[in-house]
Amino acid sequence: MIMQLCYTVIINTIHNIYKMINKLFFNQKITAVSGSRMANKKNALKGKMPVYKFIGNILLTASYNFLFNTNFTDCHTGYWAYNLKKISKNVFLNSDDNFCFDLDVRLQLTKRKFFIEEIPISTFYGTERSSMHFIYALRFFYKIFKFRLLSLI
Repeated sequence: MIMQLCYTVIINTIHNIYKMINKLFFNQKITAVSGSRMANKKNALKGKMPVYKFIGNILLTASYNFLFNTNFTDCHTGYWAYNLKKISKNVFLNSDDNFCFDLDVRLQLTKRKFFIEEIPISTFYGTERSSMHFIYALRFFYKIFKFRLLSLI
């Protein structure tokens, strides 16, 4: 059972990386590609995403979309590929070097009106437990509201 799960995760990962690189290579409009667990919400639940993460993801992503007039399905993925020819080093240097790195990059790319493509990815959750989810949600709200307020000045 464990070997089958590992094999499935590896095959899906390779397939998704291939799709991401393909999109970046063949479409010059795309600056970044992110993997979305929420593009097909039923699959997120089938992949055993905990309900509190599911609801939290929907609320946090909706907040981001509202504040920045975007239409993302998953603002909380760490699954990214970037076209480094289109992104200056400053985007990465101005980003957090911890848990919120991907959010900082998304905020800066959104501000610069760069195109971020989402691809659906499979979701596989184990039994991990963490209090970081609540802390991440608080940081997320703080960062998006601060970024939005500063962009109005």
